[in-house]
Order: sequence, then structure tokens, then C-alpha cells
Amino acid sequence: MMGRKPVVLGVLVYALAALLSLPAEAQPALNGPLYRLEPGSTFSRGCFPPCLCPVFSTDEIQGTYALTFDHADPLFAHYVVDEVNWIVTMGGEEVQITGSGTYRLGGEFALLHQMVLELTIGDEPPQTFDNGLISGGAEFPAMINIAISINGMFCFDTVIDIRSSLAGE
Repeated sequence: MMGRKPVVLGVLVYALAALLSLPAEAQPALNGPLYRLEPGSTFSRGCFPPCLCPVFSTDEIQGTYALTFDHADPLFAHYVVDEVNWIVTMGGEEVQITGSGTYRLGGEFALLHQMVLELTIGDEPPQTFDNGLISGGAEFPAMINIAISINGMFCFDTVIDIRSSLAGE
């Protein structure tokens, strides 16, 4: 067992060195830049496989959220997501989505990312949206593209496919 400690330590040191050696434009932001939802973002609610029922889906979702660097560990850069302020049009009515959460980016051998948001949709109670730790994030910091859901896109679920870029870019 003692032989694995130097290997694990070496991997952690390598990962931290890789994160710190990112070009300036890819290093963690410290001032909480604003991200804007872009065309291609969608809001869907209904039954996903294996369940069968209609799925309501719309690309009429817009708004912004702030992303602020929180800390880095040997494998991930951790960010705070706040000021989520989105509007989705459902049945001809505008519904506000608000909330906050976290985003992390990094990994040991592949680039992985995860977003976890506590969101309130209209007058519904807050719910946790999470995509799990998945591959992706290569476009960061210019763009964040990730789909989050309540139930892992299983049976009845609400899914928000976030296609976002830095506001003003």
C-alpha cells in the first residue's frame, strides 16, 4: 500500500501544476463574470426514457448568471454560481427561474465538469438540478455548455440545457 502514496501524490502535484500553468485567459476568474444564455439553450419537462408521456420543450429561455472563483484543490477549480436570473416562456406565459449553486472543472486524466444548482421555477418549491460529473468544459471560460436535471433525465424530469457564454463577448 505504501508504494501507491508517491504515485497518488505525484498525480496530485501534476494536476495542480497543470491548473496553475493554464494561460491567463483560462485561469480561474476572480471577479465573478456574468454569463448569458445563448441560442440553443432549452427548458424541457416531461417523461424521458424509459417512461412514456409527452415532453414539453422550449428554446424560449434567456437570462444570465454570475460565476465566481471559489477555490482550487489538486483536481478541480471550484466556482460559485449565483444571481441566476432566467425567464422561460411556457404556454405563452413568462416564468422566472432564480437560484444559485456551484460549478467545478478539472479532473485527473480527462477534463470533467459538473454544475449543481438550487433553482426556483416560478412559484414552485426550490429543487436541486445536477448533471453529475461528466466529460466536457474545454470551452471554459469563454463558454459553459452543460445540461442539468432533477432526476438524471429519467422518467418525469425537468431538464435545462445551458448554452452560455461570457456576457459581452
